[in-house]
Amino acid sequence: MSDTPNNFPSEGAHSTITRGALETLEAERATPQPALDYTIGGALETEVHSAGEAQREYAIRSGYDRFEEVSEALQRDYGDAHRDGYGAAQFNASAPPQKSYAEQQREAAANAQERGPEIER
Repeated sequence: MSDTPNNFPSEGAHSTITRGALETLEAERATPQPALDYTIGGALETEVHSAGEAQREYAIRSGYDRFEEVSEALQRDYGDAHRDGYGAAQFNASAPPQKSYAEQQREAAANAQERGPEIER
């Protein structure tokens, strides 16, 4: 695992995350509150708070990483689609015009009527 705290799912194993969910996670970040007397409730309380904060930071970081990956893929795919469409348009423009199947059949029928009935022996 890379940069993941213990007991957290590996990257890609999370459910879908939205921009609103990321903003909510960022808003819930703990802000230091200065006080004259610092009373810590023991090692267990500290461990619980630090584990929760680590999980929140991991979720924020992985969410932004996923947004960046999707954005890059979208930009790359848009460029590819643009180039593919351009190539198809250039091919169609340079190709000689072809008659449709229906037009070819009408032309063959007209030619057959002009020639008259042919007797096969």
